[in-house]
Formats: sequence, C-alpha cells, structure tokens
Amino acid sequence: MKSLSLLLLLLISCSQEQANIPVEKIIAADQKQKTKTDGEFIEYHPNGNIKTKGLLKNGKRTGVWTSYFLDGKVQSESKFDKGKLNGKTAAYYPNGNVQYMGLYVNNQKDDHWFFYQEDGSYLKEILFKNGDKVTTSASK
Repeated sequence: MKSLSLLLLLLISCSQEQANIPVEKIIAADQKQKTKTDGEFIEYHPNGNIKTKGLLKNGKRTGVWTSYFLDGKVQSESKFDKGKLNGKTAAYYPNGNVQYMGLYVNNQKDDHWFFYQEDGSYLKEILFKNGDKVTTSASK
C-alpha cells in the first residue's frame, strides 16, 4: 500500500512539474481572439527548451521571431510587422548551416532567395516578385 501511495505521489508531482512549464499558443488568424496580447511570447518543447520566441503587439507577431530545434539550436528567424511577414527570413539545418534566406514583403516572397545544401554549398537562387517566382538559377 505504501508503494502504491508513493507511486501516486511521484506521478502527481511529475505531472505538476511538467504542467509548470509555460506553454502559450498563437491563435490562428481566422479564429477570433477575445483578449489582445502584448509582450514576449514563448512556447516550449516538451523537454523544456524554447521552441518559439518573439513579441506580440495587439495579439499580432511583431519584430524578429525565432524558432528552435529540440536541442536548442536556431531553426529559423523571420521578421514580422503587425502579424505579417515583412523583412528578412532565414532557416537553418540542425548543423547550423543556412538552408535558405530571403525577404518577405507583406506576407509575400520577394526579391532574391538563396538556397543551400546541408554542407553549406550553394544550391540555387530564385527571384520572386510579389510572391510569384520570376526566375531560377541553379548551381552548376
């Protein structure tokens, strides 16, 4: 009986410990948000490492938002303005090398985007205008 009580106590304390890890969620744009949120947003992986971090203003993403792999290395960085992608964006491989980088203007891919292989070598470049692909040039 004592071992059963000890097991239950252990399970309850573990579940409460995990429950103390703050997890916030972003509400999808098509869902109505009842309260406006301002300040730092942080979402955590189940292991406690940060998954996503950025700022909210009036409930919308603003400034640079960073996503992280499970091990804590940076996975991507994107700039937002009033909830829309506006500015530089980059994604990284788990080894830290750049996967791609480019520019968003009003939630649309724009200008030259550069893509790389996991070993860091150049893969291709794509020119976008208002979200539409204009040209592609690949490595030789």
